[in-house]
Amino acid sequence: PIRVFVPIAGAAAQAPPTLQRPRGPMVARRSERAQLAGLVDAVLVGQSTCVALIGEAGIGKSRLVEEARSLAGEAEVAVVTAAGLPVERNIAYRAFRPVAETLLGLDPTWPAERRAAAALTAIETHPDLAALAPLINSIVPLGLAENDHTRGLVGEKRVFRTDDLLCGLLQQRCSNHRVLLVVEDAHWLD
Repeated sequence: PIRVFVPIAGAAAQAPPTLQRPRGPMVARRSERAQLAGLVDAVLVGQSTCVALIGEAGIGKSRLVEEARSLAGEAEVAVVTAAGLPVERNIAYRAFRPVAETLLGLDPTWPAERRAAAALTAIETHPDLAALAPLINSIVPLGLAENDHTRGLVGEKRVFRTDDLLCGLLQQRCSNHRVLLVVEDAHWLD
């Protein structure tokens, strides 16, 4: 056999790479930057909001997202990112793996047993989510054993409860911290 690739330990668990370009000040986007700054200010006073950057390729959506991240960082707002990728569009929840790992405080370099134990501990601190803990395997493969509550969940019921778990973790995080959730290339999500 001929080896065409060699996996690097931990690389699969890392967030998808992003193209890094040198950045200068934004040009001709004063209005958009002001709107983004206003949204970050709203988060600082406890308001929730949503913004969608929609447009053709190459018009600067990613640059605006980068500016939003920068503004959030300056204001000490945590940034959590999900990214849709065409090659992973048929893998359920794949784009949200880095989000779940961040919400659970998991380090991709930790051994599997440590990651599983840390995830279970993090989920169990939320009593309303504890019974759903094994469903995290659909988002972050950790090998948590099914329990009486999750064993019988199939089809749409399992999907809805997995959604409940992910949303519950995000809601818990947002209730204690200021958070900017960025979903890049949402058109590639499952």
